[in-house]
Amino acid sequence: MLCLTLPGESMFVYRSVQFERQLSRYHSLSLQVDRLCQEIEQMSLNDAQTRFERIYPYLKRKEGNFRLIARIYSLETERVLAWLTVFSRGSREYDFFLRERENYADGSLEGGLEQSIRQWLKAEKAKAKPITTTSPHLPENLLTWFKPPRWDLDTDSSVIYESEIWFERFSQKEIFAHSSIYYQIIAKIVDNFATIGEATPWQHLKIYGQEDKYVLFSLLTFIDYLPQQIVFLIAPFNHHPSERELAEIVDALNVRGNGGNWWENTNNFSLEILTNIAKRTYPSYLLAVQEMWLAIQQGNGVNLALSAEEKAILHSVSTTKTLPLFLNGRAGSGKSTMLFYLFADYCDRHIKECYKHKRNLYEKPHPLFLTYNRGVAELARSKVFSLLESNYRFLAARNELKQIPNISPFFQTFRSFLLNLLPTETRILFREDNYISFHRFRQLCRRSWRSYTPEKCWLAIRTFIKGYYLDERDQYFTDEDYQEIPKKEKSLSVAEFQQIYRYVWRWYQNYTKENQLWDDQDLIRQVLQLKCYRPEYTAIFCDEAQDFTRLELKLIMGISVFSCYDLEQEQFIDSFPFAFAGDPLQTLNPTGFRWESLQAAFYNEILSILTPTKKLPLDKHFTELKCNYRSVASIVGLSNLIQLWRKFLFNYSEIKPQQARKFSQFVPQKFIIDQNISIAAIQPLLKDTLILIPWDEGGEKDFVLQDEILSKLLTEENQEEIPWNILSTTSAKGLEFKQVILYKFGECCPRGLWQLKTEPKEEEKYFLNKLYVAVSRATERLFIIDSPRGEEKLWQYASDRNFLAEFLNLIDRSKTKLEWQQQIQLVEVGTNPQIIATDDLESLAQTFKQDGLNTENPESLKRAYQAYQQLGNHYQATLCLAWSLKFNSSFIQAGQHFLALKDLFEACDCFWLGMAWQQLLQLLSSQENQDKNLSKYQALIPLIDFLAVDNILVKTNSKVIKLATFLNFTEFLASELQQPKLPDYFYTTQGQIAFNKYQTIIHILLEQNYPFSLPQWQQIGTVLASHGEFSNQETKKYAAECFYRGKNYALAIKFWEKIFNNCPDKSYETKYYFAKAKVVGLPQGIEYLAKAQAHKIIIYLWIKSGKPQEELWLKHLAPALETLQYWNQALIVYCWLDNVKKVQACWKLISKDTQSITLFKKLLKYYISHQYWQEAIATITTDLNPEIAQTPLKYYFVYLLSKSQLIPNQLNKNQQKLYLDFIQQNIINNSHWQKYLLSEQIRITLEKIGYLSSS
Repeated sequence: MLCLTLPGESMFVYRSVQFERQLSRYHSLSLQVDRLCQEIEQMSLNDAQTRFERIYPYLKRKEGNFRLIARIYSLETERVLAWLTVFSRGSREYDFFLRERENYADGSLEGGLEQSIRQWLKAEKAKAKPITTTSPHLPENLLTWFKPPRWDLDTDSSVIYESEIWFERFSQKEIFAHSSIYYQIIAKIVDNFATIGEATPWQHLKIYGQEDKYVLFSLLTFIDYLPQQIVFLIAPFNHHPSERELAEIVDALNVRGNGGNWWENTNNFSLEILTNIAKRTYPSYLLAVQEMWLAIQQGNGVNLALSAEEKAILHSVSTTKTLPLFLNGRAGSGKSTMLFYLFADYCDRHIKECYKHKRNLYEKPHPLFLTYNRGVAELARSKVFSLLESNYRFLAARNELKQIPNISPFFQTFRSFLLNLLPTETRILFREDNYISFHRFRQLCRRSWRSYTPEKCWLAIRTFIKGYYLDERDQYFTDEDYQEIPKKEKSLSVAEFQQIYRYVWRWYQNYTKENQLWDDQDLIRQVLQLKCYRPEYTAIFCDEAQDFTRLELKLIMGISVFSCYDLEQEQFIDSFPFAFAGDPLQTLNPTGFRWESLQAAFYNEILSILTPTKKLPLDKHFTELKCNYRSVASIVGLSNLIQLWRKFLFNYSEIKPQQARKFSQFVPQKFIIDQNISIAAIQPLLKDTLILIPWDEGGEKDFVLQDEILSKLLTEENQEEIPWNILSTTSAKGLEFKQVILYKFGECCPRGLWQLKTEPKEEEKYFLNKLYVAVSRATERLFIIDSPRGEEKLWQYASDRNFLAEFLNLIDRSKTKLEWQQQIQLVEVGTNPQIIATDDLESLAQTFKQDGLNTENPESLKRAYQAYQQLGNHYQATLCLAWSLKFNSSFIQAGQHFLALKDLFEACDCFWLGMAWQQLLQLLSSQENQDKNLSKYQALIPLIDFLAVDNILVKTNSKVIKLATFLNFTEFLASELQQPKLPDYFYTTQGQIAFNKYQTIIHILLEQNYPFSLPQWQQIGTVLASHGEFSNQETKKYAAECFYRGKNYALAIKFWEKIFNNCPDKSYETKYYFAKAKVVGLPQGIEYLAKAQAHKIIIYLWIKSGKPQEELWLKHLAPALETLQYWNQALIVYCWLDNVKKVQACWKLISKDTQSITLFKKLLKYYISHQYWQEAIATITTDLNPEIAQTPLKYYFVYLLSKSQLIPNQLNKNQQKLYLDFIQQNIINNSHWQKYLLSEQIRITLEKIGYLSSS
C-alpha cells in the first residue's frame, strides 16, 4: 500500500548564491548534495520533505558535521525547494539560527531571495520541458470536510434541562412505563410555562401533573449567554409529592450546586451553576415528535448538559477557524467528551454523504478515531454511536436514515492500525508476545539499570532517539542531535540524555535486536520506511495524544487524504478536520507536560505539510480546559497553589489555574509528627487508605524499609512485599482516589527550591511535578503526614498567606491575579486524625482494578487483589489475581483461576497464550462449555488438537501412520485459505509453532514416502505454498515436493525455481527435471529427462514412441545408451547422429569377441555413406576378429565402395595404397570373389580409389 507520486509530478530545486559558495569549499559534500538534488527533482513535494528534518518553516538536512538548511517557496502555481545555507554543527551561527529561526524569514538568510528564485524559475521553465511541480487541486467531493462542525449554540427556541435526579428516576421501569403521560405534561409546561403549575414553598419551583403523574420543574434565564428560556425538569413523581419529598429533592440539588439556594434568582442564572445540577439538555422543539423525545430519554449518557466551557469550545469550533484543535486537560476535564461530540459530527457527515451518493459506508476515505488504549477506543465508539442515535441534533436531521449503521471500523487502536498497514511478510516480525510495553521496559530497566529511572529512559528512547526524526537513511537521533533542539523542547538535561544514550540506549538496542523484540516506535518507523500507508482518511481524531512522537504525527499527516493535495491553492478552507486530546498528567515527561515541545512537533509534522509556505490561515489551536469535574474545590485549589509555584519558580508562563466544578466542605489537612499527631496514633490509620510516597517507581521498597512508621506495615510472613496501599507518585500517575495521604513529601523537598533563579535545577522541577501529580490524585479528601523537617522545608509555605501573596504579587494583570487568588486553597492544620481512617476500601480496590484492566498493569491488579482480600470479596480478589497473572505472562496459572471463576473465554485465552494445549482441548471438548463466546477457540480446535499431540508415531514396519490430527490440521489450514475466519491466528507465536511442527512432520512423511493420495499431497502443497511467505526456504522445498508427489508438476516447478533463484539446491534437481519433462511433454521433455539422468526412462519412452529418428530424441537417447554401456545400440544411434568420434569411442569399447557381422556392416556402411574413408579402411583392415575375417564382410566392403560417392582425389597417396593393398590381398588374390562380386563392381571400386591401371 504505497502513497505513490502522481505521474509527472516533480520538484524544482534552487540553490542560493550563498549556498553554492559555501558548498564549493567541500568537494565530497558537494557530490552528496548533487545526488540528493537529482532524487528530489523526481519527487512530489511531500516525498521531498521526507529527506529532511522539519524545523518549521525551514527544512534541515544532516550530512556529517554539516547542517544544510532549505525552505519551500510557493510562486504562483509552482513549488520550489530552495537551498539557503550550510552551517557547521556547534557553530555560533548555527546555534543562533536554532534559537531565532522564525525571525530569519526577513533577515539576511532570505533577504531578496524570492525575486532571485522567480528569475531563475522563469529561465528554467523556458529551457526545460514542462513538468508538474504542484499537487492536484482538491476534488469537489472532499470540500465538505472543510466545513466546520455544527455544534454552535441553538438560540432559536427554549431549552429543556433535566436534573441528575430526573435522569436517574426516569430510567426506572415504574416511571418510564408512563412516559407518554410525562411527555404530555412536559409539552404543556413548555407551551404555557408562564402560567402553568402549582407553587411550592421554594420560590420559582412548581409542580404540574395529570393522571396522578407529576413533574417538579423551574423556569430559568441565563445571564452568561444570549437570554434564553430554560425549562428545568427536576424530578418526576408517580403521585402527588409531599412537602417532605420535595425538600429531599431540593437538598440533594443544593449539595451538587455548592450549597447555594440556586432557585432564588432564576432570572440571572449562570450556566455553570446549572451544569452542576443538570444531567441532560435538548431544545424544546424536539417535543413536536414524541418518538424523538423518547429516544432521548432512552439515550444513556447522550444529550449531556455540557458546561459553559464545553459549550464555548463546541461553539468556537463551529463558528470560527479553530481546527485543527488540540485539547489539553486532566482526566475529568471533559476533553474526551469534546472529541466524541466533534467526531460524531464528522461521522454523521460521512454517513449522509454515502447515503446520498449511494457509496459503500466503509469505502475509503472515511473518518478515523485513533487511541493507544483498547478500552478508550471502545468507549469512543460507544459514545459516538449513542450520540448519532440519540442526540437531538442528529435525531432532528435524520430524515430517511432510520437506523445508525455500524461505525466500528472508524475506531482503532494505534498499534493494531499500524500492524494492519504492514505487508504480510513484514507483519510476522511484529508478534504480540515480542512487544515491549512501558511496563515491560520498566521491569527490564530495573534489573539492568537501577541508577536510571525507567520513566526518563523510556522518554529519551521513545520521544527522541527513536521517535524524533526519520529519513531514508533510517538513522537514530543521537546525543549530538539532542544538543541542537531548542531548549524549550528539552525534557531532560543534556547530561542526563547523554548518559541514557551512551549506556541504557545501547543496551536496549542490542537487547531488543538479539531477542527480536519491538516497541511502538520500531513499528511506526517500519511503516514509514516501507511507505505502506495511503492517504485515505478524512477527519482524523486522536485521544491520549500528550506523548505523541514526531513520527506518529508524521504518519497521521501521511494518512490524511488531504496530504496529496495542494491546499494552498484552495479558496475556502475554514476548518481542518484534525483534533487531538491529551492529559498533561499522563505524560511520560518526568518534569511535566511541555506545551512548547508539542507545539513544535505539531508545527513541524502537521502544519508544514498542510501549508509549507504558510499561506493558509491554519494555526495551532491549543485549548487548555480549565474546569475540573472530578476533584473537590479545595483539592483543585491546592493543585493550583503548586502550579503557581511552578509558574514563577520555573518560568512556566503558560500555566493557568483550574476551576473546580465539584464542591465540598472538606479542606486539605496536615498532620506533623510529634506536633499534632503521634507515631503511635499514625500506625492504625495507615492500614486501609492510600499512601503516596515521594519516591521513584521501583524504589518504594527501600523507602518503606528505611521508614520507622511504614516499615511496621510489613507483614511478618513477607518482609519483601510492599504494602498494597503504598505507591510512588509515578505509580499513581493517571489514577484517582477519593482519599490520599501524602507521606513525607516535605522531607524530600530540595533545599534551594524557593530561591528564584534563571536556571532552576531539574531536581527541583521533577519534585514539584511529583508533588502536583500526588496532590491531584485525590478527588474528595487529602491528608498530609510529615516530619517537622518536612514542615519546615515545604508545608509551612503551603499554609502561609503572606508567602502566597508574594507569588500573587508577581502577576502583572490584576484580573489574572484575581483569577489565581480565587482558585487557590491553602493547607490547614489537622485537628482530628481519626477521620483519616474513614477511607472507602471498596473504592480503592475498584480503582486499582479498573486501572489494571485498562492499562494492562499487573501491579495495579495485584494491589486490587490484596484490597479485595481484606474486604473478604473472594470472587473479585481471584479475578484481579487472574488478570495480574495474565498481564505478567503467567498464563497457565491465570487460566486456572479464570476457570475456577467460570470465565471460560479468559481461561481459553490464557491456556492459548500459555500453550497449555491439553487443558485448552479438555476445556473446549467439554459438552458443558459449548459457549458462543468460545467460538473463536472452538474454530481453532484442529490447531489445538494438532499441538496437543506430543508425538505422531510412524510405524514403518506396518506402514501405519497415526495422522488423523495432521490431516484435520491440514483441512483447517486449507479452509482458512479459502474462507478466512481467523485471519490473525498465523501472526501469533502459537500459529508459528504449529506451522513449524507441521513442516517437521511433512519432512518425516516425505522421507518415508508416505502413500498419501494425489489430492492429499496437492492439498498439503497448497497449504505450504500459501504460507511460504511467512517462512524460510524449507517451506518452499516441502511445497514443491508435495506438489510433485501430487503430480501437480507446474506448481512443483514454480517453487523449485524460487529456491534455485535464491540458493541453488542440487538435492532437488532430478525431480525438478522430471517435473519439467512432464510439463513440456515429448519429445521436448527428453532434454529434462537427460538432465535428470533418467537413461532407462529415455530408452523406454523412445521405444514406446515407435523409435523415432528425430534429432530431438536421438541426441539424448545416445548418451543414455552409452551411460548404460549399451555400446552396440549407442554406436548405431551415434551413426544416425553422424557423431564419428562417439561412433569410434563406442566401437573401441565393444569387445572383439562380441562384434557381430551385422554391426560391422552397419559401421562400414556409416563410414562409407558419410565419406569417412580413413576410418572405413582402418576398421576393415585392423578390427576384424578371426571369426568375422572368414565371413564375406570384405566383399560387402568392396560392394559399398563401388556404390559410394568416392572419387580419387578424396584419398591421399597413403590411403590409396591402403585401399589397393586391401583389394589385392583380400579380393583379387582370392578366387572366391566371383561368388560375391561382379567384375564391374571391382573395376568401379578401383577407379574410385584411383588405381584402375594397376589392376
